[in-house]
Amino acid sequence: KNSPEIFDGNTSIMLTADHGMTESYRINISKFDLLDMLKIHNIRPWIIEGNRAEFLYNVNDCDIDSCKNLLQQYFDEKNIDVLILAKSDDLYDTFMPRPEWSYIDTVPSIIVLLISEGIFYSKDVGENLMHFGGHGGHSVDEVFVPLINIEMNERLKNAITERFLNLT
Repeated sequence: KNSPEIFDGNTSIMLTADHGMTESYRINISKFDLLDMLKIHNIRPWIIEGNRAEFLYNVNDCDIDSCKNLLQQYFDEKNIDVLILAKSDDLYDTFMPRPEWSYIDTVPSIIVLLISEGIFYSKDVGENLMHFGGHGGHSVDEVFVPLINIEMNERLKNAITERFLNLT
């Protein structure tokens, strides 16, 4: 009773997040499928999954263009939009904290970024992960951040009071 009235019409509560979220379970891309496809063409990279990106390491310089083309063909056949970047691409440097880092041996030879819906996830997405979500990359669900604004006024106070009084 000694607390100030919060339903004064001048107070708002805002709830938001630092990014959106996307449920991505409908499209699940396994690194093992990519490895199997590349292995047929005698390309054997190491692949690290990053939810919305795949990082391919140890691709021989002479195989880079072939690997990019095979990956693009793979994703095109599945109607999945991706951006595929190799160290030799100008845009690749924009993903490095420092441009000179793109020439260090420990950075990926190729980066595959998901543009459309989906995740890179190599485990079965069953009932346990039915609502598995992740950063949505460039998807609409990621770019539009949730925002809820609650104006604390007399009308809201009455609605809450009436609702909870009806529960008893």
